[in-house]
Amino acid sequence: MKFTSLETKNCILKKFKISDVNKVYFDWLKDKENSKYLTNYQFKNILELKRYVLKNFLNQKSLFLKILTKDFVHIGNLRIHDINKKKNSAFLGIIVGDKKQKNKGIAQEVIHHISKFLFAKYKISKIYLGVDRKNKSAVNAYLKSGFIFYKKKKNL
Repeated sequence: MKFTSLETKNCILKKFKISDVNKVYFDWLKDKENSKYLTNYQFKNILELKRYVLKNFLNQKSLFLKILTKDFVHIGNLRIHDINKKKNSAFLGIIVGDKKQKNKGIAQEVIHHISKFLFAKYKISKIYLGVDRKNKSAVNAYLKSGFIFYKKKKNL
């Protein structure tokens, strides 16, 4: 998908590049607090993580973005995947990995803006999430962004 950048009040979203897989990003995934609710975080080294990102995230049916502060500090990632233009739907995942940026409303702000962008640019009106119910901060960010529970699975 085509994407250049998107600016919010406090952040800038830019396309993720393989060069963005670095020690800082790797350490986010190794952090117990960050990885507590992630499904893919068991990487032995940065090279293994780079291979995974190349294979799964950097493709035409996916939009993998880095979340930057206004000072261009990489603080998190956002992934839009399984984009279906016929069904006007996509799936969304987000991580704010920088601990100094947590609980500041960054996730809610980014989710709100990317949702508006997806609707305006691609007419995507259904955005699905897989979120663990125990992840209260993520659930609250999604609810504050206007998401509703559509289907409830066991813990998701």
